[in-house]
Amino acid sequence: GFMLHTSLAVSGPETRRVLGVINTEFWVRPELTRRERKQTRQEILNDPANESLVWMDGVRRSEAALAGRARTIHVMDAAADGYNELAELEELGVRAVIRASHDRTVVNGEKNARLFDVLAEAEPLVQRDVPISARKKSPMPDKVHVPRASRLARLHITATPVTIQRSSRASSEWPKTVSLTVVHVIEYEPPEGTVPVEWILLTNLPVLTPADAARVVDIYRVRW
Repeated sequence: GFMLHTSLAVSGPETRRVLGVINTEFWVRPELTRRERKQTRQEILNDPANESLVWMDGVRRSEAALAGRARTIHVMDAAADGYNELAELEELGVRAVIRASHDRTVVNGEKNARLFDVLAEAEPLVQRDVPISARKKSPMPDKVHVPRASRLARLHITATPVTIQRSSRASSEWPKTVSLTVVHVIEYEPPEGTVPVEWILLTNLPVLTPADAARVVDIYRVRW
């Protein structure tokens, strides 16, 4: 099908004013043969039709279009949670907030650990009570956006500095580790049988105080 990826400029979380479209990427998703579906890892990384490449294409072209006339923070959803993307953002010196989807290997003292295990041990820095709207059942199968009743959710926000190890799927041209802060939003004691509200956000923004952690969450909320 015909696909469109748009980079939309929005003012900060204080005003959330739409400023305009900076960049668009168009492509057609082809019908793949069985052979093409079984590409090797290196073939996928080198494939110019790899759809994950649109995220960094959008970052580079947006930065070029703005040419230093604005201070940017690139806000991306879980489809951009790739080690290649994280490492390139670091190399470019571009600020970003990305929703995480992978339970990565992180350096934890003298041994390695899993990211989600590290987050589970973090102490909350901020607590918020947030009204959650009701959601109807989707006509299409959807394991993420499940139906729910409206409720008032108590959210805990933590912030944990981590050093992420390069994954086996990432290109070997990137450094072996990338250091970031993970801001974790998790619903405290959700109603029984309810999927808790949860965001795991990767950022290279400085997070030194509870207010910094809350601001990262509010920056990501601009997407909505």
